[in-house]
Amino acid sequence: MSPIERLTDLEGQYDAILCDAWGVIHNGVAANVPAVAALSAAMKAGTPVVILTNAPRTQGQLIEYFSLMGVDAGSYCSIISSGEVGRDALSTRGVRKCLHLGPKIDEELFRGVDVELVSQPAEANIIFATGLRDNTREKAAAYASLLNELVALKLPMICVNPDKHVHIGNELRDCAGALAEIYEGLGGEVAWIGKPHPEIYQRAEERLSELLKHEAVPARILAIGDAVHTDILGAARRGYQTLFVSGGIHKGDLEEARIDTRDLASLTRFCLSRGARPDFFMSALA
Repeated sequence: MSPIERLTDLEGQYDAILCDAWGVIHNGVAANVPAVAALSAAMKAGTPVVILTNAPRTQGQLIEYFSLMGVDAGSYCSIISSGEVGRDALSTRGVRKCLHLGPKIDEELFRGVDVELVSQPAEANIIFATGLRDNTREKAAAYASLLNELVALKLPMICVNPDKHVHIGNELRDCAGALAEIYEGLGGEVAWIGKPHPEIYQRAEERLSELLKHEAVPARILAIGDAVHTDILGAARRGYQTLFVSGGIHKGDLEEARIDTRDLASLTRFCLSRGARPDFFMSALA
């Protein structure tokens, strides 16, 4: 694992960039201005950038959200979300009645999909988990009773955000992955869609091939992310090169473990304990 100072240190080495959103280009409240500038520069140099996110939102919603936070539209070509990939999976499963676990805003994912949203668990034939209904006030543990009821009904779950937690500014909130982890622990069946699982990468490679006008070569793709167990692990499994942003979701973990990121041996052990060793790292994308 090699430290780099700026993204331009790797200029010309890759055909394309897949970049995480939360923790890399924004913190849920505001854009990381140097990160956006770095991606914009890569785009101007002819390297297409695709945002790959575990957000349970449509591309349209995310473009609007990014704009409000100050993420320049010129810093990426398109956005691929686990929400949209998961929504498409509903069609292939032939689902008719779906119980949605998540906030009202995520129901935009169901627009144009031939699925009936039901409120009663006994009416459903699948659970579609996008998150907690109100993660500003709730924790995943509060859903234990409902999840027990759903396990008893033997309902399969599609989790479209494998992340267990996310930072909103400086606040840590529970995500759909925390619900799915509890559900599996109770004996429930979960289909995980999003990083580090393969479906979202398959979609990304299809998009990159369209942008490059030739088949995307995994070894020529650079994946950037702040979560080792999702961003880095999933990309490494696909054969991409990886850039770990240590100042994101793992910042508190590194501080608690008293790991100085200048100590490459300790940082490498930290990453390997979470499933993967990045090829490069920097504290914040710039």
